[in-house]
Amino acid sequence: MKKVIINSSGGGSDIGSTGNGITEKDITLKISNIIKDRLEEAGVEVLMLRDKDETISYDERIKKLKATYPNPYDVVLLSNTLNTTSGIDIIYPLKKTDALASMLARNLEYFNDTKYYQYRWPTDTTKDYYYLTRNTPDYETVIIRYGLPSNSKDANIIKENYDEMALSVADALLSYLGVTNIQDDEYIVSSGDTLYALAKRFNTTVDDLKSLNNLKSDLLSIGQILKIPSVKEESNTYTVKSGDRVFMGNKLLCII
Repeated sequence: MKKVIINSSGGGSDIGSTGNGITEKDITLKISNIIKDRLEEAGVEVLMLRDKDETISYDERIKKLKATYPNPYDVVLLSNTLNTTSGIDIIYPLKKTDALASMLARNLEYFNDTKYYQYRWPTDTTKDYYYLTRNTPDYETVIIRYGLPSNSKDANIIKENYDEMALSVADALLSYLGVTNIQDDEYIVSSGDTLYALAKRFNTTVDDLKSLNNLKSDLLSIGQILKIPSVKEESNTYTVKSGDRVFMGNKLLCII
């Protein structure tokens, strides 16, 4: 199984972009830690290129990545950042397909306008635009830009949903890596699922599902993993009790 390397933009003296109560270096580290915890719970090996509030240059991060995982085909490198335009952008490398980027986009489009694309260096269109991707050309490097903090709509979405967005990213990564070994008290969301239908199916309530999974809205994303308060899926079995009558058509066969 591929390992996942997580890069949190900013750190230390590099605070990144700010606005509406959001500081990039803080929110990207929060998002990264949630993703890390979810992946490790599922048995995925994770390396954080920044795991605290410290100044680390991108050259140092790339050096750490290549020293730890010299085989570029053995890892996925996820970089969590904020945007310079409104909405969510997902940028994937020129040498890779859009398979992972499209899965990430499907999970994130529930939160805000989302697009995924490749971005070329203008003076050499054979190279990627962003420094991290350009200097890790053989690695599967995906950059997620979660929104523009100076835009009030984006800022509110990030502040109210960053934890759910992080879990949606983690679930897309797990699906991409083929990790399906979930626990008995978990459920993978599929097409057409709603919280109301799942609550009825598992004999619980929408409020309990939302509370247990820290959901702030009723939105679900395909591939998302939900914890179930008590797995009591409806069945077609029936326990016979004294006094029950057994019929075949309109004919009474016996009384128990």
